[in-house]
Amino acid sequence: MIINRITEGMANTMLRQMGAVEIKNAPAYVNKVKFKLDEDTNATYIYEIKEDEVIYLNRVRPYAIYLGAFQDEQELVRAIKEDLEMLKEAHVSPHFRQYVNIVQKMQGLGGQAEKLFMTVATPEGAMDHLEKILDVLSEEIERLQEYGHEMDLKTFAEKVNEGRNTEDAYKEAQLAAEEKKE
Repeated sequence: MIINRITEGMANTMLRQMGAVEIKNAPAYVNKVKFKLDEDTNATYIYEIKEDEVIYLNRVRPYAIYLGAFQDEQELVRAIKEDLEMLKEAHVSPHFRQYVNIVQKMQGLGGQAEKLFMTVATPEGAMDHLEKILDVLSEEIERLQEYGHEMDLKTFAEKVNEGRNTEDAYKEAQLAAEEKKE
């Protein structure tokens, strides 16, 4: 504990010397929770509890995403349960690994864009070009959400867990989604 306080004090001193205008120290408990989706894939959550404040929740595996701020442990557990259930259902999709790779690449682009912006004098029009490419990607994601093959992921997960091949499970999940619409 004393080493952490010394390290924190040294870091804060250096940050003040750099010009930090405010540094707040708040004791907190940081918790890591891991669930196995399969032998190679975990769902890992980090939540931070501060005295008399909100609880901040992030999922860090299979990819990082901020899940929100919660007022109490019931809200926190409910959020983890809902997110974990959605991950378990999506995990049985034949496209799950590819989806995770796409999300990780997109997250990596944020760091690449920042590095470009901070370290390179970009040619005129380059930023407009990148923005147009991102607009096309965003529109494609919206189009897939609206017009893509809809399926009931819960039905899909159940059928795969029952031992059905993914093609049959996919067809049954599409039928289940259509029935829900009617």
